[in-house]
Amino acid sequence: MGAIVPNERPIVFVVDDDLAIREALQDLLASVGMDVRLFASTQDFMQAQRPDAPGCLVLDVRLPGASGLSFQEGLPRAGVDLPVIQALMGHDHVDSSAAYIHLAPAHVRAAYDAARDRQRAWQADR
Repeated sequence: MGAIVPNERPIVFVVDDDLAIREALQDLLASVGMDVRLFASTQDFMQAQRPDAPGCLVLDVRLPGASGLSFQEGLPRAGVDLPVIQALMGHDHVDSSAAYIHLAPAHVRAAYDAARDRQRAWQADR
């Protein structure tokens, strides 16, 4: 399992097997000032060093192997406490994917703001 590294800034983690989708989300989220980390698979996400900071996970529900939904169900058992935004992208549902990308900043901003609030509470308790 990936190590936890201390960090002060909330992070949006993106797990999607499609490089173009990952890069598009990174560009979109970075354009509104978010710190973004990209992963091509759930295995990459779990093995990576993740900062000890609040954040959220944007997770493709259709991934090779175990689905994103199955992966999400196992996160608490793995000790990963992140809000998850499920995404259906880069597949048969082009209209759904386009709508999600259009709405992503508002959804991610809300999760990001909640993570920032948890971070402030965490810092106040230190």
